[in-house]
Amino acid sequence: MPLPGGPSDKAGNSFERRWTVFAILDVLDERADALRIEVPGGDGAGSEFRLTVGAEAEWHQAKRQLGSGPWTVSALINHKVLQPWQRNLARGDRCVFVSGTGADELRELAERAGSAAGWDEFNDVFLGAADQRKRFERLESVWPGFVDQEVFEALRRITVRTIGEAELADWVRDRLRSIAAGAKPETVAAVLGQFVDDSVHIEITASDVWDELARHGVTPANLLADPGVRDRIDATADAFRARLSPLFIGSAELDRPEAEAAVARLAENRRVLLTGTAGAGKSVVAGQVVKLVREQGWPVLVVSADRMAGVANTADLGAGLGFPESPAVVLAAAAAGADALLVIDQVDAVSAASGRHPDRLDLVADLLRELRSHPNVRVLAACRQFDLDYDRSLRTVIDDDSTAKVAVEVLTAEQIREALASAGLPTSVPDSLMRLLAIPLHLALYVDLARAGVGDLTSARTLTELYDRYWTEKRTACRQARGGLDDWSPVVTRLVAHMDDRHELTAPIALVDEFDEQANVMASAGVLVADGGRVSFFHETFFDYCFARGYLASGSTIRDLLAGSEQDLFRRAQVRQILAYERSSDLDAYLADLEWLLTSSEVRVHIKALAASLLDSIESPTVDEWKFLRPMALDADNDLFTRTWQVLRSNPGWFPLLDADGTWQELLSAGGEVAEVAMWALSRWAGDFPVRVVELVTGLPGDLWTSRRRWFLQTADIHRARELVELLLEAIDDGDFDEAGRELTYTIHPLAEKRPAWAAEVIARSLDRSAVTGAGPLPTDRAQHATSLDGSEIAAIASGAPVEYVDLLLPRVLVLMEDNARPEWSKGDLIKDSLWGHHIFGSRLSSTDNLYGAVGDALIRLAEADPGEAATRLAVLRSSPYESAAFLLARAYTGNPGAFADEAADWLAQTPGALALGYSDAPAWVSRELIAAISPLHGRGARPPRRRSDVLHDLLGADHPRHQGPRAHRAVPAQRLRPPAAAAGAEAAPRGASPEVPLRRRPQARGGPRRHGAPADPRGAGAAHERRRLVERHRPLRVGRVDGVARRPDGRRRLEPGPGARDPDEGGPGAVRPPA
Repeated sequence: MPLPGGPSDKAGNSFERRWTVFAILDVLDERADALRIEVPGGDGAGSEFRLTVGAEAEWHQAKRQLGSGPWTVSALINHKVLQPWQRNLARGDRCVFVSGTGADELRELAERAGSAAGWDEFNDVFLGAADQRKRFERLESVWPGFVDQEVFEALRRITVRTIGEAELADWVRDRLRSIAAGAKPETVAAVLGQFVDDSVHIEITASDVWDELARHGVTPANLLADPGVRDRIDATADAFRARLSPLFIGSAELDRPEAEAAVARLAENRRVLLTGTAGAGKSVVAGQVVKLVREQGWPVLVVSADRMAGVANTADLGAGLGFPESPAVVLAAAAAGADALLVIDQVDAVSAASGRHPDRLDLVADLLRELRSHPNVRVLAACRQFDLDYDRSLRTVIDDDSTAKVAVEVLTAEQIREALASAGLPTSVPDSLMRLLAIPLHLALYVDLARAGVGDLTSARTLTELYDRYWTEKRTACRQARGGLDDWSPVVTRLVAHMDDRHELTAPIALVDEFDEQANVMASAGVLVADGGRVSFFHETFFDYCFARGYLASGSTIRDLLAGSEQDLFRRAQVRQILAYERSSDLDAYLADLEWLLTSSEVRVHIKALAASLLDSIESPTVDEWKFLRPMALDADNDLFTRTWQVLRSNPGWFPLLDADGTWQELLSAGGEVAEVAMWALSRWAGDFPVRVVELVTGLPGDLWTSRRRWFLQTADIHRARELVELLLEAIDDGDFDEAGRELTYTIHPLAEKRPAWAAEVIARSLDRSAVTGAGPLPTDRAQHATSLDGSEIAAIASGAPVEYVDLLLPRVLVLMEDNARPEWSKGDLIKDSLWGHHIFGSRLSSTDNLYGAVGDALIRLAEADPGEAATRLAVLRSSPYESAAFLLARAYTGNPGAFADEAADWLAQTPGALALGYSDAPAWVSRELIAAISPLHGRGARPPRRRSDVLHDLLGADHPRHQGPRAHRAVPAQRLRPPAAAAGAEAAPRGASPEVPLRRRPQARGGPRRHGAPADPRGAGAAHERRRLVERHRPLRVGRVDGVARRPDGRRRLEPGPGARDPDEGGPGAVRPPA
């Protein structure tokens, strides 16, 4: 009989049961040792079961869903999910929460804790955001006795998983395919579900489960019983690497940095997608990834989507490769819980855009689905960017939110020259040829032909021209190898006809048995690739070339092709092949065919769309081609209007062509949707043609331009041209971003990353705008921080260009200190201000906090990198009377104590208030850090006076704010919390005479000793006069004043001190304390 509570509900809860069955599969798969359902007593409270993995216990809690929204930390606490975990977490066990409803808050905290090097980094960096710290403190509040480090360690032992019930059922079914045999996976899952219901409180092992399954005729699948299975897995990777050798450049494999990048992403993501243009080297990069992970011991299985002929499902695909099950299932079994990789090459072969076999897209989707229940098995897929752009269904399957994309880029000029030099070829080639050779396939062909002695190669401008020479050279070489015999044409014709009829890129090798000697010679020359009883051309683009060449040589045309058959998706590839060949070999025929395709009512829209899309990648578009596109570009109701503008925005050759005859002005002046998309297209080319694009857009009528300026700047690559940054600065001055600080964050993101010095100018200009308007993109009113620039962007800018950031922002920050000075808060020492006078450790909640904190970060970086440059900036801070400036100075000195120890010691000795710099919950902590940093180095120059030694001793013993915990109230002597009385002109209090006060209180406790009279000030009477002037000037609070009503920095109404008001630190009736 189950105990009351959870056990009695187990039978009716399908989600919890399924998750328990899924965990049992870990036991069967020998990834776990035992499982106990509903452990009695306090240990089992709040958990469905305990899973034992070696010496570690995992406690799993499964909840199907939360009807009121996501599982927030508060919701998990309210539903008593987290509280029972403390007992097990304290013992060092792990806890797992799984639900069909997301628990992102807890998941993110756990992931951040797992990523942090330790508690210090977690607290300083990963809890920097206020919402993260609030959730952390909420956890701490429900785990009595867990403080800071203990909560952090507990989070590192928590795992959160989100999965719907239907998907969980798929996971169970797919895993059972690799574990159990003798019955359908659905039947085995039902047996295990009943076994769960019958095993409450019982610890079960693999032998217990197999005994139960044996009663129903179910046995271990043992997919690896045949030792040849592992060999066949390795053979797929070996064959894949071998097929790539014809694509090597000069028979040498060019190391691609994208391979290392893909391996790094595979360590972080379960799926990585390689993208790029045709011939960019996606397969070669995939081959290099295979080599790298195999060196790490990963089993790798490779399938190619263009080699799935006659396959109805994944089991058939596996059978064709000699496996007893689907490739995904077999690979998971071979991995046995360790890392493994499934490679799916040529995914574009199942794209509707390529027109070959979109019916096989479901096969690829099934492979990916089968691996979801095997998180250790990663997936690497390769696909042309063209197909991703124009096939939504393909994107849905292969490019979901969990996929990391690695773009396989064209080669740089340096890489091209290195390859040419390695091949012993001249490295000086025309620019037009250099652009052609940027595609690795083209470079490989060029090197192969050049080393064979083919002449006139430097005049080649297109792939078709290279293939013309390749056809001739390889055919001649094969003829010579056969002693003058030539069966080239029959072999090519037979293969092309078979592949075209079946829409495949491979053919049975028996198809050319009649010409086996010729086929062997062509394979030796790298023209054909034989593998697994099938043969293919060395690259898909050469098949395209051969098809188009043979088709047009027969006297047929595109009209014949489309008029004589259904215009289905398979025709798209053939149309693409013929147009590409015609454009290089017969321009007149190409233009006639293109015009007919785009204008004829006989052609279906999807064929028209393909023809238009080809124009986004052609070299040097012509006026004739624009003549065909123009009607579609000007008619917003045309079916191809959007596709046409995608073409004009994708190919850089269109901008100068349309600019030469004033077409861009015409399009911009057309008004309506045409003008909108024209500006959208120009934003793409603003980085390539900045001067001309700026002339075009700023030449529009005022309203037409200014109303779109902000959007244009967000879309353009402003980091690529100074002219665009000038446009941004002008837009800030005109108020475009006054109510759109977040949009400014998006706009300057590329600047922060790639041009931080320019970004610092943008920050400074934004601050100037705010000073003029009182709002702007960087409001200095803390209540408006939600509209401000993102703190991470400001921090990145300060880090990337510390000199420029300090030079531009420090003067403005000092002005803000003066404008917001509060000398009446300052007790006669350093003058406080209402913006930064109350420091909260790790807080960057407002735009002003972000600005100020980044100035400190930049000063530290500058002090470390170039003390000489830093010294002139620090001198400005040293002469400032403001406490916030002293705070920055102390941080900067601490950044390089080796260079500034004596100077810092002199400053500490001479500056009243310098020993009381710190945070609201750790007063004087910044001073303590500085003293600790310079103490080992100081000794040759000035040092603090003897009467301060007791204070320094206390400061060096203080606790860092991150060690205090959110509710800690550790007591320290009051001397630590304020400059000593002696420094203010009074006798120093004896040690121990001051009352103990908590660190979280203000530096001078209510009712504490009151200092009278003006303080001693090393800056003399002039500074005292300045202080009196500021007192008179700043009695009203300047920050956030609206309609004459003074407001506190938090936005609430501020109570102005009346005539009888007392000092805020004096306490008693009438005291008005400054806002914290």
